[in-house]
Amino acid sequence: MTRQVLADWVTILLGIVIVFLAVITALGFRRKEGGTGWRFTWWAWVTAVGNVAFGVLLVAVRFWGGG
Repeated sequence: MTRQVLADWVTILLGIVIVFLAVITALGFRRKEGGTGWRFTWWAWVTAVGNVAFGVLLVAVRFWGGG
């Protein structure tokens, strides 16, 4: 398996994980009780940070695979 093919497969898998984490993050939005605006639950923060990390990893894999 060439580096390009491996990078393509890893990109697909990371993309699926990013979409999954984005859905979980969106579910973590909650209305503030007795106030205006929104707040994050703790697990929404964790998935949001994970999503950024996987996004950076995805870009690194694409760069490593040659674009």
